[in-house]
Amino acid sequence: LHGFTAHFIVGSQRLKVILGAAVLKNDHTGEYIREKLTEMIHEWNISNKLFLIMRDNAPNMICAIRGKYESLGCVAHTLQLVINDALFTEQRIEEVIKNCRKIVGHFRHSEQVSRKLKNCQKQCGLPTHSLLQDIEVRWNSTYLMLQRLSEQKRAVNLYSVEQGGINTLSSSDWNLINDITNVLKFFYEATLDMSSDNACISIIIPLISLLNRKLQNRYDNETEEVVFDTRLMNF
Repeated sequence: LHGFTAHFIVGSQRLKVILGAAVLKNDHTGEYIREKLTEMIHEWNISNKLFLIMRDNAPNMICAIRGKYESLGCVAHTLQLVINDALFTEQRIEEVIKNCRKIVGHFRHSEQVSRKLKNCQKQCGLPTHSLLQDIEVRWNSTYLMLQRLSEQKRAVNLYSVEQGGINTLSSSDWNLINDITNVLKFFYEATLDMSSDNACISIIIPLISLLNRKLQNRYDNETEEVVFDTRLMNF
């Protein structure tokens, strides 16, 4: 299903409407998507009113619009690609995240085990928050999973000592989790800003500049995550 929405200004109001949705019955080639997009544009008679088309970064979408209209790739999608390529392809990071998923799954699949974790949380004086299971294709959910695990570090370690049954995380693993969440926090906050209802294209350059500056500051401070910080800055 291929959707086409319009964003425009009337007076002092910013408006958006769904102009159409087309079922893509053939292969999703750039030429075929261009054909469907052109049909919708002609149907609404807005070919001379288009200022910019927002798209994702898939090659077929780039091909569909290239040379015909001005376009801009979704910056949030670009950040997702950067994170996937620069972080989640690192073997050690991948191994730690897989271990975290197993730990979270252990607590989420048993009510009895979950109650025991809550007892550990109370003993440690921590909030009785549930652990969060991520969705592998959504890096922001992985960030939230790691962030919650970091919050519950003492409770998880206490449970491991008292009950066993879960893969333990070493001090080095916890340090890496902390490093990952510190870096992903920058991207998470930037993505929230650019995905809000009131976001406009003028915030993109300042946001990316700020993101680069924050990463550069971490690199200059020679923290442990230097390797993947520099990879992120190279994108």
